[in-house]
Amino acid sequence: MAGIGGSIVAIGRHQGHLDGELLALEVRGMMTAADVRSLQAIVGERLSTQGRCFIIADLKAMTGIDAEGRRSMAQWSKDHADPVSGAALYGAGFATRALINLTLSAIKLIGHQQIEISFVRDEAEARAWVAGQRGQHMGEAT
Repeated sequence: MAGIGGSIVAIGRHQGHLDGELLALEVRGMMTAADVRSLQAIVGERLSTQGRCFIIADLKAMTGIDAEGRRSMAQWSKDHADPVSGAALYGAGFATRALINLTLSAIKLIGHQQIEISFVRDEAEARAWVAGQRGQHMGEAT
């Protein structure tokens, strides 16, 4: 994960890099409910201090999200009106993509958030996608 400035945060065994409204995350292994709650706290803080939060995530080493973590994601979506501004995910294999898509479908049914998600090829493409989303969000604000 490339990054200039910002700070490193640990989310369980996963590592994140915060830089303004951007969280660059490297997921290693299973995403547990405790990891999800830590991630939600970071996202909530970014939304409070920055007004929005974009995520780029390297999922090459991700093995899944446990059931309690998926429930926590859905509940958070139901309880919070402000969604993540967008997420660009890369390195996900077929099974991980399928799991994420199923989880997002459940979140859309249960919660209030409609999160813009894009599966992209690599970190450079993820950062370019976020840059484009920032432009769209800036256009909506005017």
